[in-house]
Amino acid sequence: MIEEHIMSTVLVTSALVAFAVGVYVLFLRRKVQRGTTLMAAVQTTRAARVARVRPWNPIEVKGILRCTMPLIAPLSKRRCAYYDYSVIREYEEAESDGKGGVETHRHSETVESGTERVPFLVQDPTGTVQVNPAGAQIDALSVVNRFDRKAAGGPFSINIGGAVFGSEGTVGYGYRESILPVDAPVYVLGVALPDGSIGLPRAASTDKTFIISFRSEEVLRGALVWKGRWLWCGATFAFLVGIGLLVAAYHYW
Repeated sequence: MIEEHIMSTVLVTSALVAFAVGVYVLFLRRKVQRGTTLMAAVQTTRAARVARVRPWNPIEVKGILRCTMPLIAPLSKRRCAYYDYSVIREYEEAESDGKGGVETHRHSETVESGTERVPFLVQDPTGTVQVNPAGAQIDALSVVNRFDRKAAGGPFSINIGGAVFGSEGTVGYGYRESILPVDAPVYVLGVALPDGSIGLPRAASTDKTFIISFRSEEVLRGALVWKGRWLWCGATFAFLVGIGLLVAAYHYW
C-alpha cells in the first residue's frame, strides 16, 4: 500500500513537471509568434527618416553595421559590435557503478565564457541611425565552432587570459563564438527612441520585442516560423506525457 502511494505520488509529480514544461514551451512559442507578427506588420524605415518616427513606435531598419569603437572577439579576433563565446573542457572521470566496479563517465565544464555588446550604426543609402543593443535578442553569426582533442598519451592545457587550464582526464576543449560583424549586413527591429536612435521598448510596454540579426528579414522570419512549429510540437509532446503519467498514476490510487 505504501509503495503504491509512493509510486502514485512520483507519477503525479512527474506529470505536473511535464505540464509545467509544456506551459513554458508555449510561452516561448508565443514570444516567437509576436516577433514574426511584428516583422510582417512593420515596414522598413530609411535611416534618414528614423528621427521623424514617433518615439516608442515599432520600427525596423536594414543596412550595413558600422561601429566607431568596435569590440575584438576573444577567439576569432574579428571586429564586431557583439560577441558571445565559451570554452568548454571535456573530461573523463572514473566513478563507482554502485556494484563494486568502476565506470568511466564523460563530463564537461565551462572554463571561460563571456558576452559583450556596444552601440553601433546602421547605414543605408540615405544615411545612418544609431542602435543601442542593450536588452536585444541577438541572432549572431557563428564564427568559431571547433573541438581540440588532446593527443593520446600527451599533456594538454590551454592558456586563457594568463590562466592555464588542463589536468588529467581531459579529453579536449570545445570553442564556440558568435558575433555581429562590423561592415556586414544587419537587420534591426525595435522601437524609435526619443533621441532618434533605436532600442528596447520601455518597461511598461506589453511587447518587449527587440531583435538584431546578421540575417535578412526574410531568412530570419522563415527560421522563426519553423522554430514556432517545433515549439508547438514540443509543448504538445510535454502535455501528452503529462496526461499519460496521470493515467498511470490513476491505477495506483
